[in-house]
Amino acid sequence: MFSQIDAALVNILSAALADVIPAKGRAGVCSLKEPGDINLGLCLYGVNSCPEVSAPPVTPKGRSVQLLTPRFLTLRYLLAAFGKADAPFRAGEEHRLLNRAMRAFDENQTLKESELGFEPEWTDGINLWFEDLSFAEISNIWEKQGAHYRLSAAYRVFPVELRRISGSVNARIGRADFSGVRK
Repeated sequence: MFSQIDAALVNILSAALADVIPAKGRAGVCSLKEPGDINLGLCLYGVNSCPEVSAPPVTPKGRSVQLLTPRFLTLRYLLAAFGKADAPFRAGEEHRLLNRAMRAFDENQTLKESELGFEPEWTDGINLWFEDLSFAEISNIWEKQGAHYRLSAAYRVFPVELRRISGSVNARIGRADFSGVRK
């Protein structure tokens, strides 16, 4: 599931910045410490429960079957530009990349099936929202990643369904016949 979200975000960035970073793979998921050849990187730095969704643990489906409701998560990303220009021009290049990327995310605040490649089963879509973190909070993320601070923006993606695989269906006993059982 996380990789599908990653791919959707990278596709949005790649499409919006095709004229600036034409080489495929120049926008992608990366480590802040080692972005490699990536010009525009997304780093998943946190996964939390999603407080915006309060679903019951079990959902009835018919009279005799209950489905375990998926867990809903919030994914937290840091978006950073890694300019490849010479030192005097690098900051300007990074500012342009980050600005365009932020506009692309702002224009795609709800991710639907067409962007995701799948249809969210329990929600109408997945939200992509700017997260207003302080300089100290963003600096702390860079420090925890073992990287030097760069200008960056934080986003949260929610609600992401984490489907339960084992034991996802509970059947209720609707009627039992004990007439042939001896005492």
